[in-house]
Amino acid sequence: MASSLELDTFAGQLAHELRTPLGQIETIARLLLDRGDEVSDRRRWLEIQLALTRQIEQTMHCLLELGRAQRAPLRTEDIDLSALCDRLRSDLPEGPRRGAIAWKISRGLRVRGCPAQVALLMRNLLANAAKYTRETVHPVVAISAGVHDITVVEDNGVGFDDAHASRLFQPFVRLHAGSRFEGTGLGLSIARCIVERHGGWIRARSAVGAGARFEFSLG
Repeated sequence: MASSLELDTFAGQLAHELRTPLGQIETIARLLLDRGDEVSDRRRWLEIQLALTRQIEQTMHCLLELGRAQRAPLRTEDIDLSALCDRLRSDLPEGPRRGAIAWKISRGLRVRGCPAQVALLMRNLLANAAKYTRETVHPVVAISAGVHDITVVEDNGVGFDDAHASRLFQPFVRLHAGSRFEGTGLGLSIARCIVERHGGWIRARSAVGAGARFEFSLG
């Protein structure tokens, strides 16, 4: 019964996430169809429509990643996490920001896990840190080892209210306005799924304006 309720909740959340951009796309299409000759800036409206389409595509891509994270077989091996993070940070998409990120990646970080899944986990955590330090003048993202095989990813970005920390890992939950920080709201859900499939855990700590700290163990 619990899994059925969870599925119903997820389906409702997904419908809501897709309904908004689809409705906007339809509105723009009708505007251009019915009053195309009167629309002075057709290009701008088409660009908005294209951006909304890409938003839906990104959501669907993340849903596929979430499905793979839940079902893909785990073939574990020792992973050089420091080298992995070096590669991943170089591949993060560039965008407007107030300052270049100072990456502080501790040497000798190692974990045991499924290489593809751990890469997806770290990509989501690093992308999350990069996004929420976008407005920081001197952004810093650090990846280090904690005690008892814990890995720590922390930043000096906008942070969040720590009272809502557990909600971060629920699908489609955003603690900041989407107009300020774009995203699907699925990245941290995927991260939690990967960690838990490895028999581990993940948690977040923060304060508004004081950055965020993510800790995880793969078990």
